[in-house]
Amino acid sequence: MPYVSKALLGRALEALASQHPLLLFSLPAMTRLEVPTASTQEDANQKAVRFGGAQEKALLEDFYKVAGAPEGKPYYSPGAGVFVAARYAETSLQRQRKDRAKPTSQQIFFEAGGIGSRGYAIRVGLAETIANDAALLPQGPIPLVALGAWMYRNEEVQTVEELVTRTVSDLKLDRDDLLKHVYSQAVDEIETAGGLEDAAISPEALVQVLGAPPPPPAPTSLGSISELVERIEISMNNAGVALADGLVARVVRAWLNRDIAVLVGAPGTGKSTFAREFASACEAQIPQQRETVQVLVDPEYDSARLLGYLDLGGKFQPSEFTSRVLRTSQPLLPRVIILEEWNTAQVEGYLGQLLHAVEGDGAVQLADKSEPRLPLDALLLATCNSVRDEPETRLPISRPTKRRTTIIEMPNILFDAWREDGRDGVIEQADQYLEYERERLERREGESPALDALRASRINEVPDLEALDSDARDTLLDLVDYLFESEDGRNFLTVGLLVDILRDLIYADGDVPEALGWQVTGKLMEQVTDIGVARGIAERCVSLPNSEEIARSVDRMDLQDGSVAPLL
Repeated sequence: MPYVSKALLGRALEALASQHPLLLFSLPAMTRLEVPTASTQEDANQKAVRFGGAQEKALLEDFYKVAGAPEGKPYYSPGAGVFVAARYAETSLQRQRKDRAKPTSQQIFFEAGGIGSRGYAIRVGLAETIANDAALLPQGPIPLVALGAWMYRNEEVQTVEELVTRTVSDLKLDRDDLLKHVYSQAVDEIETAGGLEDAAISPEALVQVLGAPPPPPAPTSLGSISELVERIEISMNNAGVALADGLVARVVRAWLNRDIAVLVGAPGTGKSTFAREFASACEAQIPQQRETVQVLVDPEYDSARLLGYLDLGGKFQPSEFTSRVLRTSQPLLPRVIILEEWNTAQVEGYLGQLLHAVEGDGAVQLADKSEPRLPLDALLLATCNSVRDEPETRLPISRPTKRRTTIIEMPNILFDAWREDGRDGVIEQADQYLEYERERLERREGESPALDALRASRINEVPDLEALDSDARDTLLDLVDYLFESEDGRNFLTVGLLVDILRDLIYADGDVPEALGWQVTGKLMEQVTDIGVARGIAERCVSLPNSEEIARSVDRMDLQDGSVAPLL
């Protein structure tokens, strides 16, 4: 009986290389499920059917699972040319799908319903939108003969043409002009000579085929630098992230310049949030972007933990960074590596080889004597607290290292908003970050921890500052005004700290003013370094039920010399 040949599968994988995952996974999963088409959000709210990571994962299980895949990465992505993790549908694929459900000119899906009941509809006219979007369709319509060769690689087929008809039928693609603009039924889209053979491809032969990386993507598919920056900014704004003017552009320029981009700022200025959401936006907006690698640095961090080591048996044990970045099968494709709190340990001690590789395109020598190269388009994006502000926990950076970096100071966007628009600016920033918190809860849909139901119920009841208890809200805004009028307050009051307090107030099941009082003693007072500021805070909390406890905490802090004694 005829089967797809090894040669045909190889040509099919070349044709699928760099195709967007939304068109290989999400959209086919929707059409297979017969997700309805809607013209407006209101129409979608009525028609949407249950759809999410579970339905995408079912498609992955049926067509993209590979026997003998690496541990923890059971599925193969033909567009990316890599195996992807078991949680791929619930993580980066979900983020990209949600990004294309936002109300922008790039929208192709509608999302409806609340947390725990998320539904989807397909937007009318999506085929033309996709066809005109180089980020989604960089090489023209996707040849269904190639997609079919992959999907039915182990199944009997009578003719090459049957690969096309089966794909259309099984995925139910004959709708919404998809076969006119997005997918091609032409068999001559790829060379099919000798396309079938008598035996199915063996697992060993399949692994051999998959081991050959597809050709690199066309560099023109990303558009101009300004267009890429704009798409990333839109994606981050849609995710609820407040951005300072020019911040994304500075990081992108550092990336193009092959500098290490270092985000420096006080705790709560959003360094980690920015890094995480910038990486997510890149995964959504750059079709060839690899999944982000995150490195968590601690005081004991060293090069062995970053790169790998020889075990007692002399066998090399690569780190995640080495496996996913240095030894990637796709060294020409971009990716983001986040170095969290990178100066908690001595940077030159653990990052030394990469520093030289960044500057000179050199190899990185591993403990097994192999010398892989750092991919040219790998962005090292570091977060860093200033050694000036925290000399007891942060280590200084050498001058040669500084020369290899672009240092980007994160602005205190809460103070900037207050300075420009007063309380209205503070309220706007707080509401935007509360929206971001809701987005984070929704992203965990399908893999939510037990307490997310409680979090979601409260944050939906108190969606913004206006819905908060009025006495607690007014006192909190009085505190913000007072602190921003003081030098000490401007140094520590950030949007992150404000949102920490707001979350606690939202989760308070009872007296919200009392909860604010405990946040004053347990959160705000611990940031204060001037006893006069501490007393000013207490004076503005006299209406709170626990104002006496706040006053006592100030007395305990007073060192009688203008400074304060920390509780921790």
